[in-house]
Amino acid sequence: MKLQEVITRKDFEDYEKEFKYYTKNILNIKNGKEFFEVFRSTLDFKEDFEHFFYKNFAKNTVVEEHYLFKETSHAVWELLLGLPRVFGSTYLGFNDYYMNEDFPHYYKTYYKEAYDKIYGYFDSKRKSAYNLVGRLIREAFDLIYRLVDSLETEVEEHEQVEEINFQGAQVFVYKEENPKDRNKIEQSIRDFFEGLGLSISDLKAFNLQYTLKTFNIVYSASDISLDMGGQYTQRGTTPSIYLPRVTSKSIEAIKHIILHEIGHHIFGHFLPKDSKEAWKTLINSNYFSYTDEIKEEIRTTVWSLHKKGDYKDIFDYYVKKVGDDNKFKKEEMYKEMCIVHTMKFVDKNSLTYKVLDSAKNNRNYIPEIVPMYTNSYETQVDQDKRVEVMLNFFLESVQELATRYGKMLKTSISMYSGKDAEEAFCETFAHVIGNTWKKYNVAEEVVEFFLDIIKQV
Repeated sequence: MKLQEVITRKDFEDYEKEFKYYTKNILNIKNGKEFFEVFRSTLDFKEDFEHFFYKNFAKNTVVEEHYLFKETSHAVWELLLGLPRVFGSTYLGFNDYYMNEDFPHYYKTYYKEAYDKIYGYFDSKRKSAYNLVGRLIREAFDLIYRLVDSLETEVEEHEQVEEINFQGAQVFVYKEENPKDRNKIEQSIRDFFEGLGLSISDLKAFNLQYTLKTFNIVYSASDISLDMGGQYTQRGTTPSIYLPRVTSKSIEAIKHIILHEIGHHIFGHFLPKDSKEAWKTLINSNYFSYTDEIKEEIRTTVWSLHKKGDYKDIFDYYVKKVGDDNKFKKEEMYKEMCIVHTMKFVDKNSLTYKVLDSAKNNRNYIPEIVPMYTNSYETQVDQDKRVEVMLNFFLESVQELATRYGKMLKTSISMYSGKDAEEAFCETFAHVIGNTWKKYNVAEEVVEFFLDIIKQV
């Protein structure tokens, strides 16, 4: 599958540099006039890239039919929406209607008074905007490069494909004929099959192994430069689950990814319509928003515990447990200990508790709620400043996760479940079938409901 020669990886690398240039501008804006200039040039650049990607690159039918295109297109669209959004009224928190009343067409015309006000809103959210745009750029271009590299590689010339019937599952393994790091690739394949074997054992425990005959599993070990999750696609006559590159993931994480993607197949092809609607009703009725009141309760609680010295005691215990040399290597443990302690001082039935619990159980990333107390000579003022910075970052990180995945659930499953009811089903499927739901604190009422409807598959 060859790309049209007019579009290459180099073209996208040039665009990525431009995107990063605008990201740096977010940090360098010094006043309302500069804000307006960057905002307007960002819109022009956004339209240019949108036209390039969707009108030039994506019009190629080979591109559109590639299994990575849907995911890549979604990430690009998120970037195209997100970049100008950080300059807008909704993100910055001012009233667009009244601003336009006082300054007609202000978004096209520079008014010093208007943009001095807007700059004030922007300056308070500058770091959050920078982090958001930076993440969107990384996610979009990581996928773009995977797609472009895959399209520019002739499978017949450069890759081997091995078809294997593994415990009833039809598996296709792609790998380079002459890989640069053969040992690493072979280890990644062994890890994949170990995770798949565990997944199949878990399916058998629920008498769901028969579903393995209704889809293919494709594992790509050709490029191990980037670790991503899986993808389920229904293109072609047989639905497929794609798993690219799992070199840095634990066996448990690989198993979770496989079961999650199988969950999509179960949800789409085997779950009865009435059960599907009942599940959607359960999930949709449990969404809630991450409000300023929740943030303020977290802030107040954390400051109270910091002033009492609770987090310092936790840090001392943590260092004693793991050793001074390992305190940065095992920092996820410290982060979780601090969040768990904070949760003890919040009403267990409150939405604030649900937010902290979701942050603690987020599989991919646990935000740090307070920093490590590393400097014994540090003054209280300096220590308070570091706590303030880290707490703000924690609140922004949770906000970013909530924005990224949509909404949050009162009934705990995972952050990713906030995307929609189907993803909530797949996360529950992976946790319950994989027997990790207690470890990740999935709500019992969700588990019971799931167990009831999965019997009907």
